[in-house]
Amino acid sequence: MLVHGWCCDHTYFAPQFNHFAHRGQRVVAVDLRWHGRSDKPHQDYTIQVFADDLALTCERLELAKPVVVGHSRGSIVSFDLAARYPDLPSAVVMLNAAIVLPSAARTAIPTFLEELSGPDYREALRR
Repeated sequence: MLVHGWCCDHTYFAPQFNHFAHRGQRVVAVDLRWHGRSDKPHQDYTIQVFADDLALTCERLELAKPVVVGHSRGSIVSFDLAARYPDLPSAVVMLNAAIVLPSAARTAIPTFLEELSGPDYREALRR
């Protein structure tokens, strides 16, 4: 799943889309709300709203354990998706990401660090 950054749309990742599609892999490039051909309702456009949209897209398209690749703001959206829906993506790739953690990640980090100190650290790291 390819997630563009601010002021972009799904075409931003066209070279990567074509590369992976030609290799026979299922590839989805999204238009986040208010971008490209997506809906543009009058509302706040938060990282959480975008991440929830990605989760819904995965559900509707039956994407199981996608690798989510985000660029810029799309990276933060992808990271929030993984923090709030930890069983959804198999991996997250963040390109040109700001070093600002979504609130769900800030909340999850202390528990994660504690789990890394315990006997099941491998399972915590895998998740």
